[in-house]
Amino acid sequence: MVSQSIIKCIQIPNKYHYKQEWVDTIRNQGSMEDIKILEIFSFGSVNDIIRYPDIYNFIYNDQKMINKIEKLCLIDISNKYRTIKYEEIRKTLNNFEIKDFEIEEYLIQLNEFFQCKIDSIDKVIEFTNVMDCRDVYCGESELYLVDMKNIVTKDFLLESLNQWKNKLNNEIIGKSE
Repeated sequence: MVSQSIIKCIQIPNKYHYKQEWVDTIRNQGSMEDIKILEIFSFGSVNDIIRYPDIYNFIYNDQKMINKIEKLCLIDISNKYRTIKYEEIRKTLNNFEIKDFEIEEYLIQLNEFFQCKIDSIDKVIEFTNVMDCRDVYCGESELYLVDMKNIVTKDFLLESLNQWKNKLNNEIIGKSE
């Protein structure tokens, strides 16, 4: 059973980073249930939850946890796409019942992570500025539930920064010649 302190931590309204709690729980030899839940909220997505019925039932019996994992998935989306349709968001969240205004409320609530333009008529979101991302996995411990190919890792960030650096160098060098 997941401890009450972990549940309360996850339910803190404006808290979206859980990696430190995950690492601390592992170091302090916390319960496997606590470690797995913190892993999901640090690095996971709705798709990771769906594969594990016990985790799914635990999270989807608490509206605050549902809201949190959906917001975390929106943060992931902001780092992967510049524009995205509402229908694609619904697919990613695996929530085809979520209303347009609920998506828009989430986006507004996440303004510390990104700025976006919301087109309610065409039902498209354009991410114009991304200021933060989900927790970054650096191999601190084994992952039990989360699919490695879907998360942000230190190596991925370094590769992305090198690509960006090379692109800028090529554009600057290319323009100066």
